[in-house]
Amino acid sequence: MRSPVSPLYSAAALLFVWISGCAASSPGAAGWVYVQTANVNLHTNVEATKASAIAEDFQAHYDALASTVFDCKVAGLHGPVDVAIFARSLDYHDFAPRDTKAIIEGSKNGLAEISPQVLIRHVEDVAAMREPYLREAVLDLVSQCYPELPPWLHQGLSSFYETAYLSDEGFVLGAPAYRFAPLTDLGAPPAEGTGVLELTAPTVTVVPTGIVPPLDQLLTSGFDQFYGDVASVWSSEEPEQVEALGRYAGAWALVHALKTVDLTTREQLRRFMTEIRFGDVSPTKAWAETMQGIDIVALYREWTEPGIRYPEFAIAHAPERTRTPTMSAMDRAELLVFFAARRDWSSEEGRAKALEGLEEAVTLQPDAPEPHLLIAAVREVAGDDRGARAALSQAIRVAPDEPSVLRAELYLLGKDPSVSFPDGRSAADVASALQARAVTAAQYDALAHYYLRSSELGEARYWAARALRRSPTCVR
Repeated sequence: MRSPVSPLYSAAALLFVWISGCAASSPGAAGWVYVQTANVNLHTNVEATKASAIAEDFQAHYDALASTVFDCKVAGLHGPVDVAIFARSLDYHDFAPRDTKAIIEGSKNGLAEISPQVLIRHVEDVAAMREPYLREAVLDLVSQCYPELPPWLHQGLSSFYETAYLSDEGFVLGAPAYRFAPLTDLGAPPAEGTGVLELTAPTVTVVPTGIVPPLDQLLTSGFDQFYGDVASVWSSEEPEQVEALGRYAGAWALVHALKTVDLTTREQLRRFMTEIRFGDVSPTKAWAETMQGIDIVALYREWTEPGIRYPEFAIAHAPERTRTPTMSAMDRAELLVFFAARRDWSSEEGRAKALEGLEEAVTLQPDAPEPHLLIAAVREVAGDDRGARAALSQAIRVAPDEPSVLRAELYLLGKDPSVSFPDGRSAADVASALQARAVTAAQYDALAHYYLRSSELGEARYWAARALRRSPTCVR
């Protein structure tokens, strides 16, 4: 299962952090709206006209990626990317560290399913807000079109395309997110004329060449090594964070090299991705076969040296497409649930604030299953198993056949088969009902674990494969 770790964009660097628990914000404040397009779910208290324009911009760039880079038949079928934009810094920093402008909060898949969400502090420059959305959108598209790609390529592609933008010249690859420098040059800003500062929006992370991992280590890194704290500034006192920063930068540089050196390397990377997608071959074998004739080690070393230029260039001419967002006001119950799901449940204060809001939401919407599920999830994190079962029992009473409720019930029955719930169903009954309704990676994953515990290995493999295809980074 993907840990609740968040890719984070600050004024100085791209880093990954744990969501920190902060003071409570004020749920129910006027002006929160829900804006939706085909691939954007936006919750915001930004003025309505601006909110609609932001959603349209995000959707236009998603469409450009889906039509020119990730042109596969399933693109977009995973549903929208969840985004929250806070009009006030004070509200944003209730959920995110002080030195950040945006974070990508990882999924929480205990008793309640909470998908990754991009949290952004509003600024007038839409391009600056677009970058964290594009990073998550690319990861979503890669997992749909090329789910079997190795972790370094998932992350390298997301960094490669996060600064792309639409212009009169077409869909353009923007300024790079990283700059490599010798250890003595860490404090120096990127020099004018290096191709680094051609856009105002992108964040440039200065990376010392000494922390970039050797190629063989990068190619064998697992998904778990791409989620954790990432250093914003090099420090010998933070070896794990420094390793993570080097790993991200290395993945980005390798993708940059293969996609921009010449048509040959670009074609060989395309062949590798196609082999993984359609061929019955392991990634290791496909890599060896498709990269013949390229000195990958030398190429990787060259593209992680200080002073390398990364020019902007047009990727393709993306078709123009306008999608009008739909907008609705969020009521207080929806906002209480939304904020509770974003709290830091690892802290006692965060759990208390979440429960306070959820208990009010239950009084406002007693027949809605989500507040009960979230209460169960928070209580489970706190070690209150009895309270978790009681809250889940309430969710079962109000929505026994809701897929998220079935998944939570199966999850708890797997932990303790002696547990009983108001519906009296066995784990087999719950699994059968969930099979007919499952639509998310977490639900497929729950079925895979149930069948694994039942020693039905064929069924377990089937549901595990569906979960991995849906979201390679968000399963257990």
